[in-house]
Amino acid sequence: MRVVHIGFPKTATTFLQTRVFPALRDFRYFDARESERFFASVIGHDDTIFDFAAARRSLQDAWDTHAKSLFSYEPLTGLEYRSAFVNRTLIAQRLRKLGFERVIITIRNQFDVLESAYRQYIRSGGVLKIDEYVTFDPAKTHYLYPEYFDYHSIYRLYAETFGHSNVLVLQYERLRDSAFLAELCDFLQTAAIRVALDDTVNASLSYRKTALLRIINYYTCNAYRPSHPISRRITTSFFEHRLAALPFWNGRRSFVEPAMRSTIASFYGESNAKLAAAAGLVLSPAYP
Repeated sequence: MRVVHIGFPKTATTFLQTRVFPALRDFRYFDARESERFFASVIGHDDTIFDFAAARRSLQDAWDTHAKSLFSYEPLTGLEYRSAFVNRTLIAQRLRKLGFERVIITIRNQFDVLESAYRQYIRSGGVLKIDEYVTFDPAKTHYLYPEYFDYHSIYRLYAETFGHSNVLVLQYERLRDSAFLAELCDFLQTAAIRVALDDTVNASLSYRKTALLRIINYYTCNAYRPSHPISRRITTSFFEHRLAALPFWNGRRSFVEPAMRSTIASFYGESNAKLAAAAGLVLSPAYP
């Protein structure tokens, strides 16, 4: 069985990649670092330069030695930053043509996933406010396209490409429910596993610490500003670690204010209803 987990990011993918997938008993698991070398061209190369034979050979070497394999790589959902997820349809078609048989898609309610994506953007060095980073106005510059988290569109794409029974949608909100693991193992046709589901992996800074880091980012060296007029040692990650260690400013306030929540609910509500119907899901009440 050849399985690929395509994300979405900020849907407990780090937890799955470090705790759950490695625990699968009869699968050879290829983590994000290993998967990158298999999928970089699948994601980024246009058909005019994509070398299907080379991609197939690299995967075949892995498959020849493992009857069951699972790859996990979030960029397979398409590149969302300042890009309308270029090649998303090509990626799905290529994965099927390359020989993958089953697909796992992990999702999270859009209120939380957009906020989590924004917090990650700040941790990477971003300086925009949330309503600048995530805008629903088509006339404005897009840094993160809200359509990226329209789950029904990507479910429909993969269901049409692989068949409905070969696509599993798992909800972040059900992660701490033991049925989550049972559903995953049943889909993979493998023995049940036991994993502690109450650990937090890759936790983000609080609201106040993130807001302060956004201001600090104007003066730091980071992914968005790799050079710096003062010193390249003054990095965003340096300040992030020190802010995280502070024993105060740990409140749970959200960057998604009521007006934005209303917009999010209107934007995704109908799509989520279609996803639930198409995939046979009972979505958590947290979803718009």
